[in-house]
Amino acid sequence: MRFRIASRVASVFAVVGFAAAVLGCAEATVIQGCEPAGGVTPLCGVTNPEDLVAMPGGRWLITGEMPHPGVEPAIQGRLVAVRLADEHQQVLFPGSVAATGPSLGDPACPGPPDPARFAPHGLDLRVISSGRKVLAVVNHGAQERVDFFEMGEAAGGLRVAWVGCVVVPETVWPNDVVVQADGGLVVSKMLPAPLDASGFGTAFKMLTGGVTGAVFAWDPKAGWSEIENSQGSAPNGVAVAPNGDLFFAEWGADRLVRLRHGEAGQVEREFIALPHHPDNLSWAPDGRLLAAGQVGSWPEMMACQSVEQGTCALPFSVVRVDPESLSAEEILVHPGTAMGSVSSVVVVGDRLYLGSFSSDRMASAAYTP
Repeated sequence: MRFRIASRVASVFAVVGFAAAVLGCAEATVIQGCEPAGGVTPLCGVTNPEDLVAMPGGRWLITGEMPHPGVEPAIQGRLVAVRLADEHQQVLFPGSVAATGPSLGDPACPGPPDPARFAPHGLDLRVISSGRKVLAVVNHGAQERVDFFEMGEAAGGLRVAWVGCVVVPETVWPNDVVVQADGGLVVSKMLPAPLDASGFGTAFKMLTGGVTGAVFAWDPKAGWSEIENSQGSAPNGVAVAPNGDLFFAEWGADRLVRLRHGEAGQVEREFIALPHHPDNLSWAPDGRLLAAGQVGSWPEMMACQSVEQGTCALPFSVVRVDPESLSAEEILVHPGTAMGSVSSVVVVGDRLYLGSFSSDRMASAAYTP
């Protein structure tokens, strides 16, 4: 059962594992202790918290514990909430999740996710136009899909209900997701699916910054469509600005891309080079965009998949970007001595909270607006 949970994720890492083999082998440096270092304070006891979102009010963080294909047996994927005041953890799914029926997403959704095959990846949390707090979860479980959970607070914790899903197109291996106000979605296609026949070619494209995917939109009435001019090298994190501008991280090309509609309706594409492999994106309270990413070679990044305990000590940085000028500044550079392989960042109050694709912890650092 545990093997089946990780099978779809494992096929993707087989591709990037091939890329690492082409460039040579590397061994991961692992940190077992849970001590602060370099201004970063770890919060241990959360496994592979690949993406993070904050509940409105800033009392809780939510993460998905992503199954790790490099470790046998693979963990069972879970949604976990962390109360920041005392670091109390609450398992949201699998757990006592009420299934209220598919009131969001596609009416043809085949039903709630299988807890035994749950494999969360990218997350987004939004208060949609109806006033509901909706968590969208990329799920690589029995099929590639996005699941919707309605969130709320209850005495002593959070309450959560599964309220629907959208199955992605067969050719899409999704990474990240954005929920729109009307319940629609924006999803990054990092790689083509299925990968069995195209794995070597895809790995080569990522190594050379070639196109492997694009960004897709799902509309409750019109269904799926590929967004114009959104092709990129391993598209990863996605974000949509209040004015409609779309941003996505090109993980394979080390850059951030902005798509904007011009006066004539055409989609204008601009990008800025970044000093890392950009992963997930989030908005700071002042409207600037934050990008977390790994610093290191392909073999070093892929070696992190073999870490069974502790955190992979892969250096990382966090970049803050002005969405209008596309000017960027590094606001955190860290050698991975407290937590490494960082893949996400969110701001709560005066702290940055960091997630990792290969770690037994989250972490935080001071944030200056």
